[in-house]
Amino acid sequence: MKRLALVSLFFLLVAPQLLSAQEATLAWFTDASITNSVKVPTPADTLPYAPGTYGNGVSLTTSVGFTSTALNKNNGMISFWIKPDWNGNDNTRHIFLKIGDPETNGILIEKSARNFLRFVMAGGSPVKVASSRIDVSNWQSGRWHHVACSWTTYNNKPLGLGLWVDHVCVDSVVYGGTSYMNPSIMADKKVYVGDVSANAVMDELIVRNNVTGSLGPNQISMVYRDYFRTAPYVKIEIDPDSNGLPSDPRVVLNAQKQFGLKALR
Repeated sequence: MKRLALVSLFFLLVAPQLLSAQEATLAWFTDASITNSVKVPTPADTLPYAPGTYGNGVSLTTSVGFTSTALNKNNGMISFWIKPDWNGNDNTRHIFLKIGDPETNGILIEKSARNFLRFVMAGGSPVKVASSRIDVSNWQSGRWHHVACSWTTYNNKPLGLGLWVDHVCVDSVVYGGTSYMNPSIMADKKVYVGDVSANAVMDELIVRNNVTGSLGPNQISMVYRDYFRTAPYVKIEIDPDSNGLPSDPRVVLNAQKQFGLKALR
């Protein structure tokens, strides 16, 4: 009995640490393999499947919510692939993802009626609303794009909101509020994917509790990893002249040699 009590006590002490070590929550249609991640089960009111960048994605015909235990009010990143069924200059609003109330305490990712891709964050007391954005009027219907939205703190104070498109940081704004959105005080803290206005296909949705992760030192490596592990490539080949200069094609035993890669989307 004593041994059983000790084992139970040990589990109670360790279990919270295991939970806090979770790096990411993966949507039910996400195929990426990520260390210390949890994949949510398919919701009862799921979205219709559609061909994705890797395996199946979902058609955003309505809004479906799931719980993310990786959602963090101080640091985090949300990334996904999106394939719109509209051109970026259609002057129509398309909502991709929402958490909480984006006007008081939450997150919104959308293409606005002014043809801007927007990452909106609201929170704090008094409430502060800020957004990173980029003009996507050049987007074409049927073309995949990778979107990553990040938020970071420094010395326990909000720092900035980053917006990445196709593994490039296209905007980053300093957040002037006292704190970011706070999931713990939301009436509904689910991550809602899609909307009747979306008219797009989404794939490889990842919600992270930080902007670095267990295998990467910074945001750049994080975004690059999430982009290249799930990009819709149809062909990849070795490029011996990756830097534009002829290289020696010979390979020497036990000697390292660097090659580039060419990928066709």
